[in-house]
Amino acid sequence: MNFDDAVVSFFKRYFVLKGRASRAEHNYIILFMMICSLFLFFGFMFSSVVNDIGAYFGIALLFINILISIVMFIPYISLTVRRIHDFNLSGWWVLAVYITKIIPLLLPDDLPVLSLIIVCINILISIAFAILLIFIRGTVGPNRFGPDPLATGEPEQAPVPASE
Repeated sequence: MNFDDAVVSFFKRYFVLKGRASRAEHNYIILFMMICSLFLFFGFMFSSVVNDIGAYFGIALLFINILISIVMFIPYISLTVRRIHDFNLSGWWVLAVYITKIIPLLLPDDLPVLSLIIVCINILISIAFAILLIFIRGTVGPNRFGPDPLATGEPEQAPVPASE
């Protein structure tokens, strides 16, 4: 899958939670979102330096960035669920990762050490989750969520045993 196909698939499969997504599809979408954010960020920074009219333009770009982030949130969750399916895992794991981000907000203010510990654990979970999604290949061949997104249509060959 190339960059264009990944972006088209991303918006076509807005609410699709079934099936699997490859690393390339996921990573191209992350790249696409970073490019959009950086473009708007630098436009905002440049416009706020120019003059008063530029400041209004910068505020408009900031709102556009927020709007784009909201619009891309749901398809990104769908893509993440399909990516998790590629590991033959339930999509509910995505919800579990996002819930860990909310827990520190629910703690009372008089427990700063506990909040710090939970935030540190959350950071480690998020890093492990990102490594899984970005770098680890999914299940080879079909699994309970569908066919391998990298399948070429050729019959699968058994691995050749290494000679000793």
